[in-house]
Amino acid sequence: MAANPKTAHMIDTGQKEDAAGDWSREATPRSISVPQVVSQVDTPRCILSGIFAFGWFAGMVVQTILSPPEPWTGIDAFARSFRFIQMLNFIPSLPLASAFLVLMVCVYFYASEEKKIWGLLGLAFTIVYSVMASINYLIQLLVVRQSLALGETEGLGLFAHGNTHSVFWALASSYAYMSLAMLFAAWVFGSNGLERWVHWLFIIVGVTAPFQFVGVIFELGLLVGAPAGLIWSIATPLACFLLAVLFKRAERK
Repeated sequence: MAANPKTAHMIDTGQKEDAAGDWSREATPRSISVPQVVSQVDTPRCILSGIFAFGWFAGMVVQTILSPPEPWTGIDAFARSFRFIQMLNFIPSLPLASAFLVLMVCVYFYASEEKKIWGLLGLAFTIVYSVMASINYLIQLLVVRQSLALGETEGLGLFAHGNTHSVFWALASSYAYMSLAMLFAAWVFGSNGLERWVHWLFIIVGVTAPFQFVGVIFELGLLVGAPAGLIWSIATPLACFLLAVLFKRAERK
């Protein structure tokens, strides 16, 4: 006997008819809930983001002590005094761009329906940060470093991080976009427990964004950029580690 076309379609597509005669797609069975999916993907990324963010700060401290920055007097002088340790903090900064992007994707999915707009805004600014930071550190580690090693310095001053008005510092404003992302994403989290801590840490980092822009545009690194960088260096790793705990707890609910 030929199968009823409507019944066959129900079998093929996983649809079912309810008591009112309406047809709706049957939900695909899940072995884990959305919070569990988020925690499985993002708990490791939160931890990695925290480690990489702290690595940026630790690398900056070490390289400043072992190879203090010198005033810019031209690419030739910079090439003569260059040591790879001057790029130490670039190493964790490169994977941080990708890890933090995944983190913010999961923050978006973690958000309740009425707060997803904040998660989406945070994700949008994180994409800007991630692209800018990835390009910046790849240029430094692959182009600038190797060019200095080979003595190919013609035109390199425009990209060298030792030059305070180089392309490097323009792209370094990526952290201001990262801070804006955290400012928007802060409103995903509530006012109780760990969510409150993450909320305020995100806001603390977020409010440094205008100071970071001012520090880069007007070359006020020590006066404006350094305090903002110190706040970022403490609050960002801490927020990432707390997010890891928050998502892990969500998995158990």
